[in-house]
Amino acid sequence: LGLKTLTIIADAERLIRDTQDPEFSIETISLDEPKTYELLCRGNTEGVFQMESSGMTELAVKLKPRRFKEIIPIVALYRPGPLQSGMVEDYVNRKQGLTKVEYLLPEIEAITSETLGIIVYQDQVLQIANRVSGYSLGEADLLRRAMGKKEPDKMAKQRTRFVDGAKANGIDPKKASDLFDVIEKFAEYGFAKSHSTAYALITYQTAFLKANYPREYMAALLTIEAGNHDRLARYIAHAHAMEIEVLAPDINTSESNFAVVGDAIRFGFAGIKNVGEGAIEAILAARAEGGPFKSIFDFAARVDGRKANRRVVESIVRCGAFDSLHENRAAVFAALDHALESGSSAQRDRDVGQVSLFGAAATTEVMPEPSLLDVPPWTDAERLANEKEVLGFYVSGHPLKSFAPLLARFAASIPSVRDMREKQEVRVGGLVKALREHHSRKGPMAFVTVEDLEGAIELVIFSDAWGLLSGLFRRASTQSSSEEVVPLLVTGNVDLRDPESPKLLVSDAIELALAESRLSKSLHIRVLADDLTHHRMLALQKLLRAARGDCNVALHIVVPGETETVLALPAELCVQPSETLLYDVDSLFGKSVAELAQ
Repeated sequence: LGLKTLTIIADAERLIRDTQDPEFSIETISLDEPKTYELLCRGNTEGVFQMESSGMTELAVKLKPRRFKEIIPIVALYRPGPLQSGMVEDYVNRKQGLTKVEYLLPEIEAITSETLGIIVYQDQVLQIANRVSGYSLGEADLLRRAMGKKEPDKMAKQRTRFVDGAKANGIDPKKASDLFDVIEKFAEYGFAKSHSTAYALITYQTAFLKANYPREYMAALLTIEAGNHDRLARYIAHAHAMEIEVLAPDINTSESNFAVVGDAIRFGFAGIKNVGEGAIEAILAARAEGGPFKSIFDFAARVDGRKANRRVVESIVRCGAFDSLHENRAAVFAALDHALESGSSAQRDRDVGQVSLFGAAATTEVMPEPSLLDVPPWTDAERLANEKEVLGFYVSGHPLKSFAPLLARFAASIPSVRDMREKQEVRVGGLVKALREHHSRKGPMAFVTVEDLEGAIELVIFSDAWGLLSGLFRRASTQSSSEEVVPLLVTGNVDLRDPESPKLLVSDAIELALAESRLSKSLHIRVLADDLTHHRMLALQKLLRAARGDCNVALHIVVPGETETVLALPAELCVQPSETLLYDVDSLFGKSVAELAQ
């Protein structure tokens, strides 16, 4: 099997040798490293081989592997057959001590004890047939093949052979037939232990690297995904969640790949859209030969313009790679024509060896470098849009940053949708990045791309919903390209017909800013009994009456270390939630006491 994960591991090894341990080898790591198992048990599995899906992460958290051999069955178990048969749930219950470990026959205890009495591997089928019914291992393999092909005639003969063999070994034919039923059902999803073990080793190695060398591992992961901007944005968001800063590209410090710089990761040139291998080689060669670039004009004069053309340089400017040399990206962009033209001229002169009228070489007098034009800097929206266009993510900020708390409370992250059930209802939030209207036989509908802090998803809005929501989506689409952004909170059902590119069939949408007031079902005010004076009670009552609405209010009166009394306030004190109301209630008590709940 060709796995890109092996390339990630090799790249991480190289980075670790360069930055921390010259002797490091993934082949010599301990299989009993505690931080690795802690990472798996916590479910911090983004970027870990075979463990990235929410279902696999949940299974790892439930089973809490503490030894390498406990990872092996996880890889074998998390597949459609075992999941649909209830086998995974049974295994988890046995592992957690909720269900007693039982064996169909004493003869199979030694074979299945490591998997808690459950047949997980094809190897166990061969051993059971050998131990219970006297099959040779060659005969047992024929049994395995017959099961895999699901041929009724051959299976009927195998059942007779299995039961007769067991009877000859003094085993009750009824129990032997029941055991054959279990084996036959297992054949639908049998997994070779050798395959599961090899995958488990790669799982452990990637988890080890992430737990012990997180920057090096994430840099290697980002490098392998440099050409896939959706996954790149997802892993960069995860790096930020791990408190690893991902620095913007820099013309004087970036390499081709993502690199570890101190406690951060520096974005590599290969991750910039339109910047190909030839351009990267030309930039790095010029930098190696002549030292750091001093300006856009110096860059244009030294880097081969045939390899780093205008499109390449535009992308490098738009992502901020020249910020360490010039603060104003707009001014650099405005100077490109002049810089590239003069740089091209200088390169031609060097190539032909410019000669004076008298046959002597021209002087090497250094001409003064032009100044950048005095042009207004790009607006925040323009700067971020350019970063997003060429990097796939925002470097110097994010239009949704101020909405992050609302997204966390009311929406699922967009990447998590791929791990949900078909037709599952979910809410996602984000900016409208593309809108395409379409006229179907049932009327106008739309396809909309929405993007949150971690990824993007396509929404399908059929005619009934589009008739109600078209105005909202059109306005959000227009505003998302300007200074003011209008993120939306969208409700819909998951469409997994293409598992690699899930969609959402939209039923409703509102502005994200309205989520708190529209979706909060109750306001909880938790105060100390000593703080609830008569004056504050009257003031609180006045605040609640002024914010009259449909949201219930519960007053929690706390006596520390003793009691907490919860009073459901009457209907006339129900409120319309708002940030202003929460601020006013908190201010009344001089601390954070108010919290909304769905």
